[in-house]
Amino acid sequence: MANQRIEFKNPVGMLTDRNSADLPMNSWSSVLNVSFRDGQSRKALGYSKVFGTTPADISYLISNIEGGELYWYECTPTSIYRTEGSTHVDLTRASGAYTGSEELGWTGTTLNTVVILNNPNDKPQAIRKSDAKFIDLPNWPANTTCKVMRSYKNYLIALNVTKGGTEYPTLVKWSSPADPGEVPSTWNEADPTNDAGENPLSSSGDSILDGRKLRDSFIIYKEQSVHSMNYIGGTFVFGFRQLFDDIGIMSTHCVAEFDGKHFVLGKGDVYVHNGVEKKSVISGKAKDILFSNIRNDAYQRCFVVPDYNSNEMWICYPSNSQFQPDKGCDKAFVWNWEEDTWSQRELPNIRYATFGIVDPKLSDSWDDATGPWNTNDVAWGEQNYNPSKTKILMTSVVNDKVYVVGDESSFDGAVYRSLLEKRDIYLGDDRGMKVVTSVTPHVNGRGTLQVYVGHCNVQNAPVEWRGPFNYTIGEQYKIDCRVVGRYSAIRFEATNDTSWALNGFTMEYAPLGGNR
Repeated sequence: MANQRIEFKNPVGMLTDRNSADLPMNSWSSVLNVSFRDGQSRKALGYSKVFGTTPADISYLISNIEGGELYWYECTPTSIYRTEGSTHVDLTRASGAYTGSEELGWTGTTLNTVVILNNPNDKPQAIRKSDAKFIDLPNWPANTTCKVMRSYKNYLIALNVTKGGTEYPTLVKWSSPADPGEVPSTWNEADPTNDAGENPLSSSGDSILDGRKLRDSFIIYKEQSVHSMNYIGGTFVFGFRQLFDDIGIMSTHCVAEFDGKHFVLGKGDVYVHNGVEKKSVISGKAKDILFSNIRNDAYQRCFVVPDYNSNEMWICYPSNSQFQPDKGCDKAFVWNWEEDTWSQRELPNIRYATFGIVDPKLSDSWDDATGPWNTNDVAWGEQNYNPSKTKILMTSVVNDKVYVVGDESSFDGAVYRSLLEKRDIYLGDDRGMKVVTSVTPHVNGRGTLQVYVGHCNVQNAPVEWRGPFNYTIGEQYKIDCRVVGRYSAIRFEATNDTSWALNGFTMEYAPLGGNR
């Protein structure tokens, strides 16, 4: 019988909650270190070291623009530093080191150009334009700490508060409004002449873990519920209501905003909401594999970071293969909200990541890019000059480095493995045996891909792989092979310094007479 051809057009997205044999033609069974955009499967961006030699054990970053200059504040369990990108200045309070820990990390915010930093063991810290170092937050009540501090409008919001050694895990406490460039004048909820107050969200007994602004509201996340806080003025100042009672948030830093919505990693689901309605974005796609891969004794290390350049949300987590769960996250599940696709990537044991301006003094133009334009790993149109060069920054307490994501096809100088795999392909029917004779990748970029062709005779059985068949991008039309089986499989892999984007592929095969 004559050979037949079947084309797989624009395969994007990983679906692991279904059997491989039931997947649509445009879905992958497994992926690693790839991203999906514009109908293409692409090699994920690498990362490189920035900020020179950094202080040890940085576990939190926050930026602020002061006098037209960008600064990043770097928090360790005992100190706070500030850098403009090369010099790291110790701005720890004059009274001495902090008593934080990697388990009880920092949160932070900016309020009218004032940087506020907080860890659960110490008084909140502030630095104003007039301060040479960080100071204990003025007017903060004595013998009081909080797990999380955020800003909302001109107020500071303290969440999960401890007073005089007694914990109030459901308590929301807010300050009086602050004047520009200053901190709030009081937190005294008993004084009726100011707006300061507090409110326990005790309708559900679960603890508050975080809170973030969403449009004109402040959303408070507990372990198993979500609440909103809105400014109403008058005697009560703020109004509260419960939004959802069936899910909350996994840990602090597990929420990020995009397009007027919040993306949230909860305990058992990943969802998006607009303050009124919520929707799971992972159920039926990759939910089972994500939550089975998160290491149970280190789930508090999980966090979410947005990549607004790529329309992506990264769920960073310590996996079951992470032998140093106290040191950070080694994997990320990545959701592209434009494509509604999921992928996976590796991480260098990071403790925290954030999206922000890397260095406004660095050009981001194609004219200043190094190397030939056709080998640059950043897509055309993504390197327009912008004085606000925004990227993901990651901190690794294992390597004592700060990394920036993008522009590189290596992991801090080391090549990395990227992979796309599709298994249990019928090729026309699920009865007869077939022989695959060639694969034509529809790919652009540079370098060499390793193509593997596999087979098995029973659904979900282990795949026997043949290969690698090396495919040189831009030079070869196809790879030839001879692989016999009832179900076929395909894997594209790159383990060298390559840059590529796959639009699809064509498999050529011939049915064999009879069934086996």
